[in-house]
Amino acid sequence: MFDLIIDTSYKYLYIALVKEGKVYRERMQEGNNNHSEMLTDRLNNLFKEANVSVNEVKRVIVGKGPGSYTGLRVAGTVAKVFAHCKNIPLWCFSSLDLLLSPYLNQDGTYVAYMDARRGGAFAKAVSIVDGIYQVILEDIYIPFSDLQSLYPDAIYINADDPKYAIGSLIEKGLIEEVKDVHSYVPNYLRSGV
Repeated sequence: MFDLIIDTSYKYLYIALVKEGKVYRERMQEGNNNHSEMLTDRLNNLFKEANVSVNEVKRVIVGKGPGSYTGLRVAGTVAKVFAHCKNIPLWCFSSLDLLLSPYLNQDGTYVAYMDARRGGAFAKAVSIVDGIYQVILEDIYIPFSDLQSLYPDAIYINADDPKYAIGSLIEKGLIEEVKDVHSYVPNYLRSGV
């Protein structure tokens, strides 16, 4: 049985099939504000290429943001419909944790961020010591200059050059179950949204 991973929080559309914590097949594609046009086709292709049936998916794990409003809605809607129609659990993760995932076994202070336009950033800061992950700044919308002054010595991980280790994210327990699929709401962060 497989986990289906979906994240469209930023300019990259990321989908994967994970089996027993290991990536079985994954795809990442840069988009141009067109994730809504690409996602279902890319999912169909992923299942075909992997020779996996949708009936072999045991849960859906979706990036809840922060990030692009439309991107979050696209991934969230597809994930909710899939989970509801297949009567399987829906889980979610911070899209910033996905950026941090390759570093989860490396000690240091890390800041994962993505451009939120107008000089702002969606960001999260964590400290990893002896493999223990500790959040020092929860997912936030912040002016980028303020972020840089808060953590001048941190290692910055930019969403413009993503490298993901979704298996590490699952292994470290940085995913959470959505108790009611119908009440799932992405983490938009911006006020008024």
